[in-house]
Amino acid sequence: MKKIYGLILLSFCLASCGGHPKADGIALAEEVCECRKKGKGLKFADPTARKIRLECSKLQGENWAKIIRDKAQEEAFNKRLTECTNEMLEAMGK
Repeated sequence: MKKIYGLILLSFCLASCGGHPKADGIALAEEVCECRKKGKGLKFADPTARKIRLECSKLQGENWAKIIRDKAQEEAFNKRLTECTNEMLEAMGK
């Protein structure tokens, strides 16, 4: 009987310890980048642009929370966001 309880307990522990898929910092940053591109070409004071900026800031915070404490993914996330910002700045300068 103790063996059965032990197996049940072990099964429960293994089931509850199921891993979460590892978040991809580049993919999460790309989501933020795509969000930011929606506001491209809008005037800063435009209410739609403000709404988009707030939406993208919220998305950036949520996505950052998914990778926090994973140094490699944090670096990939930040690198991609920097690249995205630079791409948008270059496009504005042309």
